Amino acid sequence: MSKRHLRVVQQEDSSLSSEVNASKLDVVASGLVTFADAIAALSALTALVAVTNSDSQDQSNSEPLQKQLAAMKKQIDYLTKEISKRQ
Repeated sequence: MSKRHLRVVQQEDSSLSSEVNASKLDVVASGLVTFADAIAALSALTALVAVTNSDSQDQSNSEPLQKQLAAMKKQIDYLTKEISKRQ
């Protein structure tokens, strides 16, 4: 083999090796992007669950307040009637 032919073969091998390495990097990068998307989806799901739990807690906490409010309304109605009687 001539030196010139050997250089051409080495350049082709180097070019092919670069393309293979680029393809490998592309596959790794795609995998990382997919993994990051999965983490983002889990984060969004966790936030949604937290908001849902917060809403249900707010509803259960508001029930005693609603009872107190109803009792206060009855008291105000009673006091209003008593004042009306005295006038």
